[in-house]
Amino acid sequence: MNPYTSIWINYFSGTGNALTACRWIAENARDLGMEAHIRAIDRFDPHTIDKAAEGALLGFAYPTHGFAIPWYMLKYILFLPRARNKVFLLNTRAGMKIGSWNTPGISGLALLLPILILLLKGYRLAGLMSLDMPSNWISVHPGLRPGAVEFIVQKCHARINKFSERLLRGQRPVPWHFWVFMPLDLALSPISILYLCLGRFFLAKTFFASQKCNGCRICSEYCPVGAIRIVDDRPYWTFHCESCMRCMNICPPQAVETSHSLAAIMIAVTTSIPVTYWLMMLIKDTRLNLSDVVINLTDNLLSWLLSLVIIYFIYVLMFALIRNPWVNRFFVYTSLTYYWARYKMPGIGLKDFKRTKHESDNV
Repeated sequence: MNPYTSIWINYFSGTGNALTACRWIAENARDLGMEAHIRAIDRFDPHTIDKAAEGALLGFAYPTHGFAIPWYMLKYILFLPRARNKVFLLNTRAGMKIGSWNTPGISGLALLLPILILLLKGYRLAGLMSLDMPSNWISVHPGLRPGAVEFIVQKCHARINKFSERLLRGQRPVPWHFWVFMPLDLALSPISILYLCLGRFFLAKTFFASQKCNGCRICSEYCPVGAIRIVDDRPYWTFHCESCMRCMNICPPQAVETSHSLAAIMIAVTTSIPVTYWLMMLIKDTRLNLSDVVINLTDNLLSWLLSLVIIYFIYVLMFALIRNPWVNRFFVYTSLTYYWARYKMPGIGLKDFKRTKHESDNV
């Protein structure tokens, strides 16, 4: 007997990995006679998040960013109304192919943090799954070859079928490696938190458009979080960017690049200016009776705020300068993504992503 009346899967997907996994689960559910729905949380409105129907199985599928759940999906879960539904979580990770082995990624807090929040909201665990889909992080490596992608996808499809069979029959599937790797995931929690607090903002400001940009605005219209603004007919990446790689991989002329030289400049500047040091010396010289904990927290907060300010102004300066062809070429030719192939999930195209047009805006 089927324990659920229906299944609703909410997903966040940059290039189609999580979307494809959702479709596999939904297909298996329909084969069992269940009503199955999948919905993208792209540009969601917190005030329109409905409470799940009683008896429905609720799912969340998303990639792993910086050993953490993407902030956008985490925010969606935080706004989710309290309920007693059973839930499952599926995070896709950076799978690679070595010989005949589909190498695993690392989850970090990608599962632990959201399931803790959902349990506190009254939801009950129905299953957990980490799926090592083909890595799409073109900022750090070339797009995988079609043969490697096909190999990994086939492996993952087989794993999803096994997971779905147990999940949809109410058997609560939690893979053994979730418990084995939990100590490592917890050990990486500082990196996960650092990514959510700073790393995602830094990565957002490494994207730019080369002179191959033809002004089609596909990047801004299909951005799942609405993070790309059009300024003077050129795309401008805001701090809302989740580095999901959709823009880079769907751009028709492959004009979207990650600037590794700009990233190096940002790191060099943010780590060399001793502003926070002098601010802390000023605080100490005032002879305020502050505990070491307060002083450390103040130091970390000032460092965080200063880093964001520096990153922002360096990016604004770069955005103004890249209108010059020679400056643009410098950033293009010092970008590794210029020399690398893009990633494409088999069977996924623009038609599979939500589209929203944005008006031109100014910085």
